[in-house]
Amino acid sequence: MPSAAAAGRAEREIVRDERRHIGSLRRRLRNGLRWPGEPWSVAASVGTATAVSIVLLTLLAGSDQPHLYWVIAFSALVLHQGGPRVARTYRALHRLTGTVAGLGVFLLVAALQPSGWWLIGLIVVLQFSIELLVTRNYGLAVTLITPLALLIASGGDVPDQPLPLVGERLLDTVVGVLVALVVLWGLGCRAHHRAVRADTRRALREIARYTRGDELAPDEPTLASALRDLNSSNSLLIADGHGDSPESRTAEAVTYAGYLLLGARDRDAVTGTAEEWTDLAELELPSGWRPTEPDHPADARIREQCRRVGAGLG
Repeated sequence: MPSAAAAGRAEREIVRDERRHIGSLRRRLRNGLRWPGEPWSVAASVGTATAVSIVLLTLLAGSDQPHLYWVIAFSALVLHQGGPRVARTYRALHRLTGTVAGLGVFLLVAALQPSGWWLIGLIVVLQFSIELLVTRNYGLAVTLITPLALLIASGGDVPDQPLPLVGERLLDTVVGVLVALVVLWGLGCRAHHRAVRADTRRALREIARYTRGDELAPDEPTLASALRDLNSSNSLLIADGHGDSPESRTAEAVTYAGYLLLGARDRDAVTGTAEEWTDLAELELPSGWRPTEPDHPADARIREQCRRVGAGLG
């Protein structure tokens, strides 16, 4: 393990890089729009799911839909936050079950037919409870969001015949959520693998530049930012249950070696590895689009170099 002094030096370098990153709009845009990466994957999945949801709902219920935006919202809400696929799946299930329960609450409200101050008090209680629950239990929050949304959609005039509105909301929810799940587990099944591979290649290039001592422009990415991005994308891959994949194991080794290089006191020891890192930065890593053998030559060579760096600088 690295010493406390080495860890402190690496942390100071990361803090300096973070300040430069915050102060450069161009760097933030370049970092956020790197391809392939999480933002592009989320944008593609949301766009695909919403488009398919609109087409499917139109085929099922016709084009005359007064609340067509509902199905768009339900597809987007499942996918737009990104993160691990398992977490987004739980969010989808919370949305579906919470909506069904919320429709039951709305039917109860419609049977009571509140009006005037009773209706105002009900809306206030629902909104207050939603704010308390939305960050703690999304399913319970959706149970309250659904009747509130339907009350707002009806203009505060509780319908005498709520079943058509309830049926429309249920159909929109089922279509939107199911399409989002299909897109999530179908089109996006290798998205995090591809992102980790791309960030690994970027980190290897930045390690090579760092060990050679290349000068960087103020808006260019640095080793610290490349390692931060790689660690973030690899965390998503691990959260999806692929921590033992070749992409994740190579990324973890590169991240560890990179932080050791940042924290090294002996600059000569760092520059002495420049040739090896330059060669590794030019390797053709698998893209991550398809599963590869765990002992791919490029992965094995990179991890071996990381072990040597760890032995020499740790």
